[in-house]
Amino acid sequence: MLPFRAVILDWSGTLVDDLDCVLEAGNHVFRAYGKAPFSREEFREKFFLPLRDFYARYLPEVPLEELDQHFHAHYRAFRGKVTLFPEALPFLNQCRSNGLDLFLLSTIHPDHYETLAARFGLKHFFRCAMTSVGDKRTGLQTLLSRYSLLPSTTLFVGDMVHDVEAAHCAGVCSCAVLTGYDTESKLRRARPTFLCSNLVEVEALLFDTTRQSFLQF
Repeated sequence: MLPFRAVILDWSGTLVDDLDCVLEAGNHVFRAYGKAPFSREEFREKFFLPLRDFYARYLPEVPLEELDQHFHAHYRAFRGKVTLFPEALPFLNQCRSNGLDLFLLSTIHPDHYETLAARFGLKHFFRCAMTSVGDKRTGLQTLLSRYSLLPSTTLFVGDMVHDVEAAHCAGVCSCAVLTGYDTESKLRRARPTFLCSNLVEVEALLFDTTRQSFLQF
């Protein structure tokens, strides 16, 4: 077992599959302002965080608060389609059984998190769930400081380049998963500590020393 005592998890694309929901809601926003919608492949290639920087590139003339209102209204209409990745609950249970502290660090709006986490029965797993995080580079630092987490014994698991960048800034190990928003080529360029196909492989990385054959930079 690797020497981690805490695991910080992203939400969208890591624990829950909401890419299509986000794409539908986002394209409603783009259409409302006369912009062409993204295909799924285009969105995965071009979308990035922080969100304010993404919107500044594609809709610089519209205030972020206004865009947020439109997006979240549409997301609420679609979030019944959001599903939990099948490997998420076994992974969380295994982490808890092995005494790891679990935290959530996500850009997800608190209303969406509360609704979906209650539906999937996830809230009790997390010592803290930090949601609506505008920039995870500062959010991760805040989480480490608030809970006295040592970077050397903390792993941050996420599906986007921004997650890897946040881990680099905080000096924690990063594990990128291929189940979410960013493509494998984008994640490889970000140079995460580990690169796993899904949470099944992350679980093996953490607890099964016989199967630790993952990309490590």
